[in-house]
Amino acid sequence: VAVLPVFGLFVFIAYVETTLASTGIGGIRFYFPGLGIILCLVIIYFFGLLVTTFVGKWLWSFLDKFINRLPAIGQLYRTIKEILGYSTDTNTVFQQVVLVPANQGIGEELGLVTDKMTNHDGSIKLIVFIPAAPTPTSGRLIFIDEKDVKPLKMTAAETFKTLISMGKTKHVKAEILEVD
Repeated sequence: VAVLPVFGLFVFIAYVETTLASTGIGGIRFYFPGLGIILCLVIIYFFGLLVTTFVGKWLWSFLDKFINRLPAIGQLYRTIKEILGYSTDTNTVFQQVVLVPANQGIGEELGLVTDKMTNHDGSIKLIVFIPAAPTPTSGRLIFIDEKDVKPLKMTAAETFKTLISMGKTKHVKAEILEVD
């Protein structure tokens, strides 16, 4: 999955280059080998510029709302956004990122809180999904006392980036939240 966008980019560049080279070279007076590659890079640059500006953000917001309203696809789209941690709803799948003591007591593991439950004695247990690295689609589910975890100032999306890159991402700064 991680290689798919890069492969798609190479296929797109190869398609543009071969199309320019094989069709109507006589019609394009300024054609030279590699024109398709340069053209693709310019298109990608301007597309990236468009997406990162105010117009691109408005367009993305409009597209997001449009997809959300589609009958069957909208529900699937919302679910995928929630699972990947990009949803801004209050009913998201992952409510909080925490550090959980490791099985053998050596170190800590990243966990995603999915729900809370109250015991008969009034103590709160967290239902925590512990994803595996580098494939966070698998993992295990544990029930742990709230007092035994350390909340992190991290989003679920940042957690997934950290897990997939096996901790090599430089954009994530996990801060342990102070708990009273």
